[in-house]
Amino acid sequence: MTGTPGEMPFLDHLEELRSRILRSLAAVILGSAIGLWAVQHFQLVNLLKRPIAPYLTDGKLVVLSPTEPVMIVLKLGLLVGLVLASPILLYQIWAFLAPALYAKEKRALIPSLFVGLLLFMTGVALAYLFVIPQALQVLFSFQTEAIAPFITYDKYFSFVMQVTMALGISFELPLVIIILSWLGVIGPSDLRRFRRFAVVLAFMAGAILSPGADLFSMLMMTVPLLVLYEIGYAGSVVISRRRAARERSAAGTIGVILLLCLLGSPAEAQVPSGQRRTQTRADSLRDSTRLARDSAGVRAGQALDTATAARLGLPTAPSRSFAAPDSVVTDLLARPGYQATRYSADSATVFVQDQRVFLQGKALTERRGSTLEADTITYRSASCLLDASGEPKLFDRGQVMVGQGIRYDTCVRRGVITDALTNFTEGSTVWFLRGDVSQDSSANRIYAASSEITSCDLPVPHYHFSARQVKWVSKSVLVARPVVLYVRDVPILWLPFIFQDMRPGRHSGILVPQFGFNDLVRPNRSYNRQVTNIGYYWAPNDYVDLTGRLDWYSNRYLQYGIGGQYNWLNRFVNGSLAYSKQQQSGGGSSTTLRWDHQQTFNLSTSLNLDLNYASNTTILERNAIDPLLNTQQITSSVNFSKRYGWGTVTLGGNRRQSLSDGSVQQLLPALTISPASIDLGSNITWSPGLSFTNNTSSKTPLNPIVRLLPGGVLDTVDQTGSSRQTAFNLDTPLRIGAFNWQNSIGVTDETSTERDSVQFRVDDPSTPDPSDSIIVTRTFPGDFSTGIDWDTGINLPVLFRGSWKVQPVVGIANTTSGPFALRNRNTGGDFVRQGKRFRFSATASPTLFAFFPGFGFASRIRHSLSPTVSWNFSPAASVPEEYARALVSPGQAFQLRSDATQTVSLGLSQTFEAKAKTATKAKAGEVEAGGIEPRKFRVLSINTSAISYDFEQAKKPGRTGWTTETITNSFLSDLLSQFTLTLTHDLWDGNVGFETSRFDPFLSSVSASFAISENTFRSIGSIFGLGGKATTQPGANEVTSDQAEAERIRKSSFYNSGTVPFSGGRGFSANFDYTLSRSRPDPNTVQRNDQSLRFNTSFSPTPFWSLSWGSLYNITDSKFESQSVRLERQLHEWRAGFNFLRNANGNFAFYFSIYLTDLPDLKFDYNQTTFER
Repeated sequence: MTGTPGEMPFLDHLEELRSRILRSLAAVILGSAIGLWAVQHFQLVNLLKRPIAPYLTDGKLVVLSPTEPVMIVLKLGLLVGLVLASPILLYQIWAFLAPALYAKEKRALIPSLFVGLLLFMTGVALAYLFVIPQALQVLFSFQTEAIAPFITYDKYFSFVMQVTMALGISFELPLVIIILSWLGVIGPSDLRRFRRFAVVLAFMAGAILSPGADLFSMLMMTVPLLVLYEIGYAGSVVISRRRAARERSAAGTIGVILLLCLLGSPAEAQVPSGQRRTQTRADSLRDSTRLARDSAGVRAGQALDTATAARLGLPTAPSRSFAAPDSVVTDLLARPGYQATRYSADSATVFVQDQRVFLQGKALTERRGSTLEADTITYRSASCLLDASGEPKLFDRGQVMVGQGIRYDTCVRRGVITDALTNFTEGSTVWFLRGDVSQDSSANRIYAASSEITSCDLPVPHYHFSARQVKWVSKSVLVARPVVLYVRDVPILWLPFIFQDMRPGRHSGILVPQFGFNDLVRPNRSYNRQVTNIGYYWAPNDYVDLTGRLDWYSNRYLQYGIGGQYNWLNRFVNGSLAYSKQQQSGGGSSTTLRWDHQQTFNLSTSLNLDLNYASNTTILERNAIDPLLNTQQITSSVNFSKRYGWGTVTLGGNRRQSLSDGSVQQLLPALTISPASIDLGSNITWSPGLSFTNNTSSKTPLNPIVRLLPGGVLDTVDQTGSSRQTAFNLDTPLRIGAFNWQNSIGVTDETSTERDSVQFRVDDPSTPDPSDSIIVTRTFPGDFSTGIDWDTGINLPVLFRGSWKVQPVVGIANTTSGPFALRNRNTGGDFVRQGKRFRFSATASPTLFAFFPGFGFASRIRHSLSPTVSWNFSPAASVPEEYARALVSPGQAFQLRSDATQTVSLGLSQTFEAKAKTATKAKAGEVEAGGIEPRKFRVLSINTSAISYDFEQAKKPGRTGWTTETITNSFLSDLLSQFTLTLTHDLWDGNVGFETSRFDPFLSSVSASFAISENTFRSIGSIFGLGGKATTQPGANEVTSDQAEAERIRKSSFYNSGTVPFSGGRGFSANFDYTLSRSRPDPNTVQRNDQSLRFNTSFSPTPFWSLSWGSLYNITDSKFESQSVRLERQLHEWRAGFNFLRNANGNFAFYFSIYLTDLPDLKFDYNQTTFER
């Protein structure tokens, strides 16, 4: 290096850098001032507009704001200033870097600065004088009479700058190539090999840099790049030839000197034998390392099974062995201090002076556990070298190699095999390598050249990687460069290198960004780019990791965050933390927090925490792709449990935040104390229990308030409300023999901030007529209520336990349905009480059976009928006036008497169960002897909800005794998997319990669901004797490593649809859910019937294809609300998948991925998301 021998201190470097930056800044400011003067004086704005002037209306460009002309002049002046100040800027850069450069580098860079500036200006001038006019001519040729150009100066200025800067920078390409060739970094041969890739890159750059989307504009940018590349190649050839001529001239002089030196006597003969230095042999490993310093690594090999080895041509053991040693050979092998080498061949020649052994014909040699088999073997004892030819096979510590030729050093266990075929295992994958291989003694490193790598164990593999250099270090790294992926013999993909971290456990590293080709080269200007999964994964140890990630969707949102996991083993603590922020384009953001924590203190104490929070749920719902997110609630929960000897204490809570309206429901705290049952005697057991809960709701949407603005304009104001409900309950049940005494005390306190309005009539004070009244509206800002209740009753012993199962109950109930003691706003905050009355009830639940002869598939059918009859009676009782007023709103009538009730309810449950016929008649006593009993299954089960009739209510005038408004029937069957059908009927046309109401059952709700699979058809067929046994898909319940990895990543991911891992082939299955909701026709209201069908189906049309489709179809509006389609293909060692998601909000996404199962990091993803504005 030139310059002074001493080095400048670091602070002096900073001071020099500061001064040169200030000088450069001063030069730019001075140049910009001159540039502003030049723009105004020489009318450079008109000069810049000249190429587009013929295509403009009146020859003028358009500005959209008063400040835009000023900005145009400033931008142009700054550009001219940078050009004028460029010599000073280049000098300042050169003056700062020159002391660190060698003289050779200075001689190359000093002319390059001036040549580079000249080339850049040439490219700019060519772009302005030729490319821009031609591009404008082509672009405006598409204009028709229906299109009027409206071009702003800002857009045109950006267009000109894009073209001129792109072509100016492109003209630097020959200079860069010549400099690299002069420094010896590249040569003509490298440029020739890279020419085909240069052509592709030139077309890609032309597509990116071209001002228009037409082919001519792209060619105008591509052709100069190709010409410039060839100019650089020509310059590289000239430099290479001159360097070769100089080297030949220097080599001639050195050759004469070496010839004179070789004619003299060797000086080594004059050195005593004890002091002679051992001749250093070439290290094949070091040479191969130098040859393949950037090549791919492989892991240690292991033996294959005989079937796989036979297919690939890899032997598992030598084809011949040594003869059994006699006594002499045995003694020689056992002599201490010697390392034996064994030989076997048709003929053996020993050269004593050279210490060389030549084996020919079925040669076999073994030393230190390494066995070499070949047609011809030459062994040199002095150098420990083995040379083998004629289909040699090397067996060393479980590793087997075959090739055309082998040279192996038995002392250091290093070998080089030409055209080798070997295998090595990495994790659970066996890799096969063909090529020129160098291997060391520990069998934990492989270096190879001109190799092919594959994990396919077929003689003609489905795929392979062709690499010039490969390097593998066991449990460390696998690298190959350059790499071409072949499917069969068709090249699919070229990669500059492949790097795979083979270290066990987790490792830090950069996340692989996900983007498509359209995100680099936009198909049109309206296309919005997207780049996701930008970030870094940091794993300092096996107990903690952190992931920082960023997702960017152009003109939609930017989302970034950080997440981590922790696992404290000896404390039984694990969990994850995540923070993310989503900033929407145009304003608005949402912050999301997530914390999962699980901790086990001991066998009786545990803590589970799941915390989720979102500051703006509207942002999340608007940008959701997954249809489930639109109805999802962000749920948080915490639960602490402690078991004592006397009972269990549980303390927890939860929080639910809706994505649709932003409301929040919270339960905190929730305390439960469950003591163990206490035996007070042989027949007396006390089982107390205590619970305390506090429920709150906030941000609950309410009806908007309508207000009148000046001028008679109506305006609405949105309002939200909040509420709280706190409950305390103490249960003290006591069992005395067959009697059960139920006793409970409960306290409930409620508050609400919802705006409440009540209307009622009062006397009109303005008129003396007492019959006149007016309507008064009273508005309250909220409400509150506190109730204390006590409930008790005795369950008498069950009567007729074996038949009717009658359960009588005697209890004490409140006079009304309200709590025993109550306070609210009607009582002014004071407590009021009501009375108690007896309650008598009895329930009978017999089960009746009927048997019918079988038919078809069934040998016998059993019908079970289980009616449930209950009777309840409570006598009439009076209600205190103050308590009656507390139950009604102001101005409403209140009841001072609670009528007697005598209600009978009837519910019904019935099941038809069949016993299948056996294929062959069982022998007598076979079942008792352990034989297989015929299968039983449920043909149909029907559950009917109870209907009630009140005899006391029927005695009132104008009333009937019916009290049930609706009836529900539920159907279940084993003939169809997961089959359920629920029908709900509205029984009365009018209010129930009045004579004016008419009994008219109306179907108001239908809910049906069932699942179909290939086993369903087999089962139905087997019932009728037509099918076989149901099968189970192998591995249906297995969790693959890809799924486990996806679960690990999903914990710290954002609130978006994660990528679902691929699944294997599976049989046909389908799930259907149908819902119908409608109301009884009313001429005064508009009726709407809501019907929807949700279905999910999956099947494998071929052994290697899998298809799944899920959708929600709105039958009412005849449209699909959401779609989810997934298509998967197993390509032997590869997996490919296609996903399509469409949300009800209009957002949809495409996702395509293909990856190698044995190398999951090698994958190709396409993720395209479209958002509905």
